[in-house]
Amino acid sequence: MLQREELQDFAFVVEGHTDASGSETYNRELSWQRAEAVRNYPVRKHGVDEKRLAIHGMLKTRTPFESHRFYALPEAAS
Repeated sequence: MLQREELQDFAFVVEGHTDASGSETYNRELSWQRAEAVRNYPVRKHGVDEKRLAIHGMLKTRTPFESHRFYALPEAAS
């Protein structure tokens, strides 16, 4: 899907989330690892350029359901 021609000019943000259990240090690393794992799937399996998929670790600052919106960033803006 990310390889579709109409999406080629867009970059996307992949967020990794954690819950409140565990230390902040542990959750920071875990949230980044989760985002990275999600980003790596289309990169490795479908050849999507990883530069189009930014990652961000969200810790417990907000749940995926609080920010459940889809957005894309034009590559030129990144």
